[in-house]
Amino acid sequence: MKTPEWTEIGNTSGLDPLGMMRPSEQVYQPLLSGVSTVTNRLRYYSFLTWFLYFYASEYSDKNIKTFREVLRHAEALYALLSSVDESDHGLSGSRWVSRFKSNNSMTGVISFGDSSRNQDTGLLQNQGGALAAIYGAQMAEMGLVKRPEAHKIMVPTNLGLTVAEAFKETLGDQEEKFVQAIKTGVVDSKDLESFRTLRPSDIQVGTSEWRVLKDALLGIDEFETNISAVRRDSLKRMLSNSLLSQEWPEAENLRWNWYTSQIKSKVPDNWLAYHINDILLFAYEALLK
Repeated sequence: MKTPEWTEIGNTSGLDPLGMMRPSEQVYQPLLSGVSTVTNRLRYYSFLTWFLYFYASEYSDKNIKTFREVLRHAEALYALLSSVDESDHGLSGSRWVSRFKSNNSMTGVISFGDSSRNQDTGLLQNQGGALAAIYGAQMAEMGLVKRPEAHKIMVPTNLGLTVAEAFKETLGDQEEKFVQAIKTGVVDSKDLESFRTLRPSDIQVGTSEWRVLKDALLGIDEFETNISAVRRDSLKRMLSNSLLSQEWPEAENLRWNWYTSQIKSKVPDNWLAYHINDILLFAYEALLK
């Protein structure tokens, strides 16, 4: 008897080759719109939105190849400045940074452009960088960027311009040197040190950038939409759980807290549906094994 094709051992990569997680994903994705398991640094939303604004202002070339070269310079620079002293976690291009720092001096003039653009050992395998591979789709879902009909390069929306302007304000007097480093793929180590205030973990509370990113994430004021209201509810649940437990909200704690608190509820709850479906998924995987 011929065995089913899906049981054959092949080169299929990934954690879910049978697509069994898709029903769970369809349930929870609307609950956290604009956020994914890999978009774990909120400042990329403002940095990348600013970059799209900068590119549209500085470059008339709509060729996607040119755009990607400049984008890789920008993302490489951001990865380098975020790794000054101690690297931020959740940093796109962190493996490239490790390779680059082990093969190059980090004092004086640092030429990073050629390395970041290398097809084989460059910043990310995806030529579109973190923008295309990680953050772009989520930024579009939040209404910060859009893809125009005339070309393939994303541009900021009106809401995105608000976020871009906030990052520009954070840049302040450093903007000229920051832009020059992106254009040339070269940066002085002293400037790189001064850029460290732009790293993902250094958003200063009370600044314009802090406010617009918070408002965008929670869907407040001009950022409020139908999908943002659902995301805001999910985030408030996480904060409430953290407040009650006095601990950092870990995924497993949230999972079981929401499951036990909702299991006897007579009102259907989408987070409960997600958790029940996820438990069934574990059972199905055990049976298949």
